[in-house]
Amino acid sequence: MERMKSRQYSPAGPLMDVMLIAGKINEVLLPHWVCIDDIPNLLQNFKVLHINDCGEVLETASEVTPSHVRLTEPDFSLLAALVSSIFRVKVSCDMLIYYQPDATFLKLRLYLIPHDSGVKEAVNKSESSRGFEEIKMHRPNKFLKMHQGFSLNATVDTVKVQPKEITLRYDSQDPNCYEVLMKNPDRQFSLELRKSSSPKDDPVWICEFWEGDYPKSGPSKEATSVRTAAHAKEAGAAGPGGPAEASSTTGSANMEQKKMLKESLMNISAENFNAFLDALWGRKEKPRIFRVKVEGKSPLEVADVMITTFGEQRALEVAEEILRYINCNQDADELAKKAGAAGAAGAAGAAGAAGGVRPAGTSRTSRTSRTSRCTQTGRTWSRGLRWTPR
Repeated sequence: MERMKSRQYSPAGPLMDVMLIAGKINEVLLPHWVCIDDIPNLLQNFKVLHINDCGEVLETASEVTPSHVRLTEPDFSLLAALVSSIFRVKVSCDMLIYYQPDATFLKLRLYLIPHDSGVKEAVNKSESSRGFEEIKMHRPNKFLKMHQGFSLNATVDTVKVQPKEITLRYDSQDPNCYEVLMKNPDRQFSLELRKSSSPKDDPVWICEFWEGDYPKSGPSKEATSVRTAAHAKEAGAAGPGGPAEASSTTGSANMEQKKMLKESLMNISAENFNAFLDALWGRKEKPRIFRVKVEGKSPLEVADVMITTFGEQRALEVAEEILRYINCNQDADELAKKAGAAGAAGAAGAAGAAGGVRPAGTSRTSRTSRTSRCTQTGRTWSRGLRWTPR
């Protein structure tokens, strides 16, 4: 392969060791991972590498399809598809993900590689020898440009990623990887891959991770049981009206906040809901919600995404801000009023359970109602669309 670089050719597919036991094969189709849309004169710029006892030979392909290179009357041995290296080609890629089991923290290793089964096998073998286990997730859905830098970012601040950037290249021996570290892997988070040259563009790959994706990582069951027993003991020592009852009150308040957000999004018109989505993914403040997460979703699904990203209380605040931004001021006032009442009730319940009394006049101040009002219309949800009026 090194000699091919001097002849200005780069790997376009896996190196395959093909052996013919008996008979004759008229043609063979060799897989490749290159996007051919931007490559002119395909037969001139694609070659087949043939390695035999005499050395390396470049053969002319008979046909190049979006997924294979056709070679007629082949001599079998080591074969691979090559593409001219004068082009910065786009390739289909895999994202290989591994985690370290039996650790008190979460450690992930992510490899962005061309769709080469040989490289994947080598990485699997290397990571298995280190004691890491694979997490099977989806691959990037778009062709990515070779020799371009890509940055991996997390949606929560407690997740650390290193290095900041990796260049996509073909390395069959020792490909580079991202390392992701999370001290307390007990919450959902997402990883997003972006072109380093265009950090404001939509991610080229997004993946959500849940605790069940890495079941052998994080605090041991024994440690969790000890903490749970300690919390139960403290709650019991506090007696009736202690922390346990306060926690129950807080949980009820959180459920009420979720309900309020969903009802608020259900009550705006189709046109205003679309405007709400535009403003939501246009926010620059972190954590952000990107178009791919909410486009084509129903109000209930959008509310769930907001709560997962921001938390219950902050999700209500963001929703109110966006409603005012799109001039749905009366809906924003109603949401603020309900949120203030629920917050006051929850705080009063928690204070009462702890033996305290909430001072008068500390409930959230309602904002001045404006005359602008979103149009209320009946509507039904249709898959593939945002809202469809009845």
